[in-house]
Order: sequence, then structure tokens, then C-alpha cells
Amino acid sequence: MDFIKEDLQTLTGEINDFLELIKFFDKTEKITDESGNIYSINESLKNTLKGKVFLLLYNLIESTLRESITHIHDVLKDEEIHFNQLRHEFRKEILNRAKSDKIGVDNLCKSTALDISTQLLAATFRAKIIFSGNIDHQEVCKQAKIYGFKTGSEYQQTKHGKSLELIKDKRNDLAHGNVSFSEIGKSYSVEQMNEFSQEVINYLESITTHISNALIQKDYLEQKAC
Repeated sequence: MDFIKEDLQTLTGEINDFLELIKFFDKTEKITDESGNIYSINESLKNTLKGKVFLLLYNLIESTLRESITHIHDVLKDEEIHFNQLRHEFRKEILNRAKSDKIGVDNLCKSTALDISTQLLAATFRAKIIFSGNIDHQEVCKQAKIYGFKTGSEYQQTKHGKSLELIKDKRNDLAHGNVSFSEIGKSYSVEQMNEFSQEVINYLESITTHISNALIQKDYLEQKAC
């Protein structure tokens, strides 16, 4: 999980830099380039920049959690864990995935030809489709029940992931062209955007730590299930 935490820190740094830019523009009306040209910083631009934060935060959430779930599968593959060793919720999810049209019976047969008990897990996992614009705290809890990791966090620092739903909804509105970045950004202050960002970052740090602990304790196994 170290590389995932490093990626999280890198992306966090990029978001914090962007927030600093927004703070600067929020208190600025004009800027001058090296040639002496003057550019106005209007409210539309300021709101557009704030709106883009929702997209950056959702990308951070999805990439971090997708990498984390993929890492769990990589660990199980390396350890050659059998299907019947896994916790009940995990086995049920694998079978649900096996029924999906996105997997396909022919592909499943080929992928499990050597030993279905060890190959079924990898054969039914598709990292790109496990999350698709749907991540909020409820979805994280759903995955936690499947894989066996905890989701608790310090409320003062994370608000227990409450802001993830808002970020998901705003991201989807932007992705589907329902609203503009400026329209979304005008509803929130720079201070609120900073609060959302820090809550999300703290939340992801907590979740990745829980996943790391779950892997160490092998909480994905049946005897570890609650």
C-alpha cells in the first residue's frame, strides 16, 4: 500500500497547489504578464476554478480507491488464495460478477481452465468497471463489507466522508453536461472548497490505512469475517 499512499500524497499536493491558486485569484482583480499586458480576473473565472475542484477531488477519490481494491486482488493472487477461503460477502460478490455480461462465459472458461478455485477471483475482476462515477461513503462501506476492511474515521477531520456524496453528484453533473463549472463554483466559497478538500484527503488517508491493516490481518478470509 506504500505506493498508493505516495500517489495520494502526490495528488494531494497538486490539489493543494490548485487551491492556493484559487485563493490568490479570489483576492485579485487584475494580473499583469511579463510583457505588461493586463488581464481581468472576473467572477466567472473564479467560479470556474472552484467548480474544477469537484472534478479534481472526485478523480482523487476514484483513483485512490480503485488502486486500493486492485492492490487487494494483487495480494490475493500472489498468495494464491482459493475461492472457498474467502469471506462469505467476497465469495458472493465474485459469483455476481461471474454472471455479468461484461465477463462472458467463454472468457470465464478460458481464464479458469487451470484451476477455477484460484483463478475465478482474477477472472471476474475488472478494475475499470468496479467504480464508475458512483463513489460516496455508502459505496465505500459496501466495498468494505465485501473485502473486510473498516471505514471508521475521526469525525472532526473527515465528517465520516459526508462530502463524498456532494462531490460525486457535482462531478456527475459536470460529466453529463448538466451544468457548467462556473454555475457549480458560484454556490461555494473558497473556504468551503478548502474544507471539502481537506475532509476528502483525511478520509482517504484513513481508508487506505484501514485497507493496509486488513491485508496484514487477512480480514478477507472467511475465519476473519464478523
